[in-house]
Amino acid sequence: MTATAITATGATITWTTNEASDTQVQYGTTTAYGSSTTLNTTKVTAHAQALTGLTASTLYHYRVKSADAAGNLATSGDFTFTTSPPPDTTAPIITGISVGSITANSAVVTWTTNEASDSRVQYGTTTAYGSQTTLNATMVTTHSVALSGLTASTLYHLRVLSRDAAGNLATSTDVTFTTSAIPDTTPPVISAIAVSAITASGASISWTTNESSDSQVEYGLTASYGAVTAIDSAATTSHVQSLGGLATNTLYHYRVKSRDASGNIAISSDRTFTTAVQTSTVTAQSVQGEGGQPRCGLGTGLALVLSALLLLRQRSRP
Repeated sequence: MTATAITATGATITWTTNEASDTQVQYGTTTAYGSSTTLNTTKVTAHAQALTGLTASTLYHYRVKSADAAGNLATSGDFTFTTSPPPDTTAPIITGISVGSITANSAVVTWTTNEASDSRVQYGTTTAYGSQTTLNATMVTTHSVALSGLTASTLYHLRVLSRDAAGNLATSTDVTFTTSAIPDTTPPVISAIAVSAITASGASISWTTNESSDSQVEYGLTASYGAVTAIDSAATTSHVQSLGGLATNTLYHYRVKSRDASGNIAISSDRTFTTAVQTSTVTAQSVQGEGGQPRCGLGTGLALVLSALLLLRQRSRP
């Protein structure tokens, strides 16, 4: 006695007899049965009866009955079987779609489902998508799929797909993201370096860059510099830095530096300028001669000599 071909709504009961006899099955959810198949009066020794209209995931009792040509009836003992669960016709529920780790040419798409299912992403620059990832057949509820080979600074559309073990497919709504710009690795271009407003103790350095960047000047008595101005972090393309506290009539080396918003730094070549000579002012005192006329006195002559010597000394400095 066997119950075979069990489904959510049916089963087939088979048995044999030692002589030809008819076929019938009584069945139900208790040993009171309550239902029976239509009597098959064909006399056979191998019997089969199909049960239909059953309830899924339910324990059923049954017994079989066979009567021979002489009307002798045989009734089996009680047997049981359980119908299968109902077919899964519900697609997974997709939630929590997120796009992360976005670069100029890649991104990672993540989402969750309420039941174990596979993973795939369709994507492209329109809602027609046009590209899709390789199916990841691993059944999971937490999904992660990497996209690669994307174009920088581009808006992408995507949707995610997950199919459960019963073959029910869930497809998300459209989601968008934009890839990053290509990283800036090019330093500013420095041009038009000029020195102006040179005095005995200071000067003004100016230059331009082809992109907004900060400003700084290194300077000193040699190309090793040794002194530096405070960084002016204001991003600009027209730069000016003032140098102060310089020595008079002295050759200075300098170079300018500018860093853009991406951290790329440009440094100019070495340049030089010479500070101005410090001028001295000597006031000659007038000495009156006879008749009240001014005349050059000893003090005046000495002052002129000292002034000339001082000027000569400054010019002779290396």
